[in-house]
Amino acid sequence: MKKLIVAVALLFATSGVASALGIKDSVHDLTKRTDLTNTPTGICEPCHTPHTGKGGQLLWNRAASSNGYNNSLQTIFQTSWGLPSGTSILCLGCHDGTIAIDSYGDFTNGSKKLTSLLSGSNTLEGNHPISVNYKAATVPTTGPYAWDAQFKPIATASQQVRFYGSTTDEAIAKVECGSCHDVHAGTSYPKLLRVDEKDICQACHNK
Repeated sequence: MKKLIVAVALLFATSGVASALGIKDSVHDLTKRTDLTNTPTGICEPCHTPHTGKGGQLLWNRAASSNGYNNSLQTIFQTSWGLPSGTSILCLGCHDGTIAIDSYGDFTNGSKKLTSLLSGSNTLEGNHPISVNYKAATVPTTGPYAWDAQFKPIATASQQVRFYGSTTDEAIAKVECGSCHDVHAGTSYPKLLRVDEKDICQACHNK
């Protein structure tokens, strides 16, 4: 039993180091920035805490955005985007432009805000849908907009991108920010993409 505990501890320690090494020198490495009021000393510190997390999120070191998003957008299938949820809410804590990236932990006086992804109507219009099911129940079953004509099976797509909720059931699997972007920068592709920019769309889409 003792050997098992040690092995598990080493696994977590190793994976943590690997994630940190992936972030190093990426756009998520805030230790490299010189324009912050609160420059972190640790590479994980701006997002993570080893103890009690914020907003009910385990190990999370940032306040969640209190922005009230507008969910009036629809996909090409006339299904609603819905409101951002899951891990995408954590991403929007910086990327909706309302919370400074150097406001974390006990620091609330950060000064550097990112350009917001939101449009003037407080929606994510113009961006890829997030917090949506890979295969919505209301998607057509026949015609040019039929799901099978538009998207690849999840078993194929999940070899290149990440799904949340399920990696096998297309009706449950959700697309979030982290589906296309590796927030821990474990790849060499620009913009933290999991797949090269010229191929990312066709990871899921047939055309």
